[in-house]
Amino acid sequence: MIISQLLNFILPNQCLSCYQLIANDDLWCSKCSVLALPHVLEYHCDICGISLLSSETKNTCIACFNKRPYYDSLYACYFYNHISKHPILSLKHGDHIYIASKIAHYMHRMLARYIEKADVILPIPLHNNKLKKRKFNQSQMIAQHLVKYFPNIVLYDDILTRSRDTVSQGHLSASNRKNNVKDAFIITNDGENLNNRHIILLDDVVTSGATVNQCSQVLRKRYNNITITIICFLRTDYRF
Repeated sequence: MIISQLLNFILPNQCLSCYQLIANDDLWCSKCSVLALPHVLEYHCDICGISLLSSETKNTCIACFNKRPYYDSLYACYFYNHISKHPILSLKHGDHIYIASKIAHYMHRMLARYIEKADVILPIPLHNNKLKKRKFNQSQMIAQHLVKYFPNIVLYDDILTRSRDTVSQGHLSASNRKNNVKDAFIITNDGENLNNRHIILLDDVVTSGATVNQCSQVLRKRYNNITITIICFLRTDYRF
């Protein structure tokens, strides 16, 4: 407690959106936190987590109804917007790795009821080329902090491997995103048997869902009778 108070005095916490000094250890000040839209409070698809249209009345979006993804459900802390994006951007591109523990704290606080049912957590892997440039995998770092809250859940960060260095998904269409990550993931650790397990795939941001769906497909081809839950900090609400 004393060390924490001393660090707060030397390096006071700032809102990651407007950079105002704040007295607590939150990600945002009280003004900005109101503008970060919680995903768990929205009326969204029970499978992929996207906001439902007025015509979609059975808790399932049209896309999931027509072709169900390989995972079972997706839960996020917030929808991606001009406020909620800043912690992830500061972590990934600002090298502020301390934010990973804060994001994990928010995930625990907001998504614990979905996480605690699982047996294992698998972070979405980066290709070695990107890992060398960034020096860390943000999803892996968040998972390492998150698993501390759940002593009965095991973290495996060596089962899934990104075998192909894909281009950034940022400006790709939905079909191009799917093609971009097709066959980009393999299972490299055969020593762990995940049959009959509840698996959490953890990513920092889910946009179209192509990456987590491809990882889920790979897992289902290898293991039998598994449940796959996606958890992420941010979920975009854009229909591709």
